[in-house]
Amino acid sequence: MNIHGIKPYLVAGTLALAAQTADAWDDAQFRCPAGQAIQGVDVATHTLICIPVSASSADIAALVARVTALESEAANERNARLAADNALQANLSSEAAARAAADTTLQGNINAEAITRIAEDGTTLASAKAYTDTKVAEGGGGGALSFLQPYISLEVNPINGVNGPHIIFSGANVHVRSGSGRTDDNNTPTGLGNLIVGYDEQQTEAVSRTGSHNLIVGGQHSFTRYGGLAAGAANTLDGVSAFAAGVRNVASGDFSSVTGGAGNFAGGGSSSISGGQENMTVEVASSVTGGRQNTASGVYASVTGGFTNAAAAEGSSVSGGQGNVAFLPFQHVP
Repeated sequence: MNIHGIKPYLVAGTLALAAQTADAWDDAQFRCPAGQAIQGVDVATHTLICIPVSASSADIAALVARVTALESEAANERNARLAADNALQANLSSEAAARAAADTTLQGNINAEAITRIAEDGTTLASAKAYTDTKVAEGGGGGALSFLQPYISLEVNPINGVNGPHIIFSGANVHVRSGSGRTDDNNTPTGLGNLIVGYDEQQTEAVSRTGSHNLIVGGQHSFTRYGGLAAGAANTLDGVSAFAAGVRNVASGDFSSVTGGAGNFAGGGSSSISGGQENMTVEVASSVTGGRQNTASGVYASVTGGFTNAAAAEGSSVSGGQGNVAFLPFQHVP
């Protein structure tokens, strides 16, 4: 509503109303002539200040109607805004109540879920404990651990000069198994069931440790078959039930053995090297007792000792010396 647009009408109306108050019986000094209206009072002369009135009765009536209409519109607008504000406040209150109710419901659901989970966790833990207790009580091979007490004891003090603690097995056998059901792992070693005494550290070069059911004592050993024994350092078991002691010796033939020394190679099945250095057996049941760089390459051949000797034929032998060769079957070189 533009109030400035009706300002002339308001002035005219005011003057007209002022003119209407000047009755005929009023003293002349207290009224304006006809067609004029009071504008103000001259205090010094105690007279009215009059101005001509140009507004007609129709203009005044229109102005009054317009003012009345504007007042009605303003009242309607105010009432509409109040109603809208009340409706908005009601909606906000309703939304707040709904959200509070939803939050209460959600919190109740969360609390119920937490209680349920706590109860389920308690049940799970109780079941796990019961399962663990049962498995511990069952022990291995069907016997309860309590049954092992007569056969296992702990001694924390030294025994025969060896510092404790000691775990002692008495009156029982101890079995170390791969789990395959056979000592040979059905000719496919699993790398399990080995008894390793020490750490068996790795060598600088790569070695294979895929064998099963071997006794390994020391470090840096390699074992690829089953039923063998390695003791010392960096020995290799490549034969079934082979034995290698000393350092960097190889028992490659099945049932072959190197009892000691260094750098020896027992390649024949059931062949043996008792000691020495860099000696070799090649054929079945051949042997080298000692010395260095001796070779027994014939079946059943043997070299007792010496240096760079060779028993090259079946059943041949060399007792010792240097550079001797027995190249005929069953030949002996003293």
